[in-house]
Amino acid sequence: MTADLPRYCCAILEAPDGTLLLERRPPDARRAAGNITCFGGAREPGEDPEACIRRELLEELGWRVGEVERVLVLHRAGDVLAWFYRAAAPDPGVPLVTEEGYEAIWVRRADLHATPLSPWHRAALNAYFAGHPSATCDP
Repeated sequence: MTADLPRYCCAILEAPDGTLLLERRPPDARRAAGNITCFGGAREPGEDPEACIRRELLEELGWRVGEVERVLVLHRAGDVLAWFYRAAAPDPGVPLVTEEGYEAIWVRRADLHATPLSPWHRAALNAYFAGHPSATCDP
């Protein structure tokens, strides 16, 4: 991966009322086990970051996202770790198909402080809601 492109791409899926669609990961997940995260994942070799987030949302939710906008860059140990994209969440009536053991959950913005977010998703969401274009997480 080139240094200026992210290893991971994630989506901040927000409903018109500010509620977020997040992913609850199972206790045996390879990354962020037992935590709640934004949907997304690792870029494949040579994959464009926007293509990555579109592919990940289709794989993880069975849903094709509309317009996406990159809103945040997450750094770790001085390197670009992830790009976060903002997109409108699917309507609550849209059927979603998650991967086995994973769950799509709706979380009100006011409840994020008490939500067991993974550390780097917490850093990214805190920065996003504070209006910052970047965030840093500990290694």
